[in-house]
Amino acid sequence: PEPEPEPEPEPEPEPEPESASADELYAQYADEALLDQPFAKEPSADKKPLANQEPSAKEKPSADKAPVTETVQTGSATAKMSAVADRQNVLSQEAVATQATRAEQVSQRTKEQTEPEAEQPKIPLSQVTPEQWRSVYLGLSVGGVIQNIAANLVLVERQQNQLNFVLDINNSSLYEESHRQRLAAVLEEYFAEPVNLNIEVAEVSTETPQATALRLRAERQAAAVESMKSDSNVQQLIARFGGQLLEHTVKPID
Repeated sequence: PEPEPEPEPEPEPEPEPESASADELYAQYADEALLDQPFAKEPSADKKPLANQEPSAKEKPSADKAPVTETVQTGSATAKMSAVADRQNVLSQEAVATQATRAEQVSQRTKEQTEPEAEQPKIPLSQVTPEQWRSVYLGLSVGGVIQNIAANLVLVERQQNQLNFVLDINNSSLYEESHRQRLAAVLEEYFAEPVNLNIEVAEVSTETPQATALRLRAERQAAAVESMKSDSNVQQLIARFGGQLLEHTVKPID
């Protein structure tokens, strides 16, 4: 019999490459210029900082090195802004108070012109004159279209218990015969006696109660605007901030 062949010897395992130390890797990478930043070596055990060890004086942030200049500048700017805001508030409050006072004075003068006529006792029919028609009108208990008609009438003359009126043609579009009868009933209630009315639609040559009310309202508005313009606080605000008085927003206090 033939002898059995001897088994081939198994190849010896290649030796594992020795792991390079951190220092060797650092030297290799540094020589080849492969790192953008130096390799950070792990501090040795003897050089690790203790948990309870305080940082040195060089590592401690110094309170003296705080940005004092920036803080001072910021505080100064804030103080200036606060002072300006306080000044603006004071000027605004003074302007409002002055406006209210002046408007109240204008309103008081207006009331002195109008209220005495409205508060006068009823005028007897036998004593009514064309100049007293507005006073009579203010004492009527009327509203709606009848009030509109009466507000645009001018008393021409009185003949005993008959009153002759002219109705402003510019405000006569709603007028009709039934309005004359209803207005006569209102006047009879005011005078407490029968009244006859004669109403002619035409141009008026004197002020109607409506025209007088519009004129007085315009005068109050003009007085209120002039009061605001002449107010020293308002002038100071306009000069300081380059402002402008919106006259249409000014309203008299009635």
